Amino acid sequence: MAQKVSIDSSPRQTALLLGAVALVTGGNRGIGRAIALRLAQLGAAVAICGRNAQALAATEAELKQSGLLVHSQIADVSRSADVAALVDRTQAALGPIS
Repeated sequence: MAQKVSIDSSPRQTALLLGAVALVTGGNRGIGRAIALRLAQLGAAVAICGRNAQALAATEAELKQSGLLVHSQIADVSRSADVAALVDRTQAALGPIS
């Protein structure tokens, strides 16, 4: 079950990564999810991938609450074709990965 984490989001902190594009593999749960949420709190547009569609959709919805751009995609990073497609679609949706 996803756990809510409260992190200080002062205005200075929330703009720290404004304009950046982050790609987080495994960003749909666990440590990857926490990293994706923190990057969004710091102002980055975030792309996440994972293999579980339900967890991916739930994390995507939570990320979209930041008001920033979000891209999610089912991908298995052990497959090079999935990784190539993930990078291409992320950059098409959000811009160059920072």
